[in-house]
Amino acid sequence: MNDDLITIYNIKRALKKKGFAILLLIFALPMAVPLPYPPGFTSILSIPILLFAYQLLNQYPEPYLPHFICAKGFKRETLRHFIKKAGPVFFKIEKFLKPRLEGVVDGKFKYVYFGAILINGIFIILPLMFANALPSLGIVLIALGMIKKDGLFIICGIIVSFISWLVAISVIYFGAQVVTKFLGFII
Repeated sequence: MNDDLITIYNIKRALKKKGFAILLLIFALPMAVPLPYPPGFTSILSIPILLFAYQLLNQYPEPYLPHFICAKGFKRETLRHFIKKAGPVFFKIEKFLKPRLEGVVDGKFKYVYFGAILINGIFIILPLMFANALPSLGIVLIALGMIKKDGLFIICGIIVSFISWLVAISVIYFGAQVVTKFLGFII
């Protein structure tokens, strides 16, 4: 085994119960910044998100990932660099996170945000330029709320998710209109 590689399995094992939220954060955070990603990048990162959403909705006690995904990992130096860059941002965000609205976090409402994570994962797969950032941000906010048991962050994540769905549906609808008019013009 390569000591310079921190695998998804190592991360999952170390996190135990908070594993779902942290792994959602790991897979959603890179897409929460609106950048032109290479083709397939968002689809690859959204597959684990969809798996976790399914598992949350079906009450799995901890995240399950196939071996081929668990074997993947990050170079220790890459992870160290990410933590160095993202750490100050997370420390600022953490000041706003606190346990509140616990009925949102632990009650039946959790199925609403588990469903939102699933729908966000579906929208992230779609090859829409720059449209993956909002659903990813929704997942990031929900995951942060799950980690700190902050119902307000979860509600904000659901609101961002809903807005992202409207944006994605609008892009699809108006994109289809443009393509239809263009094809009608050509034919």
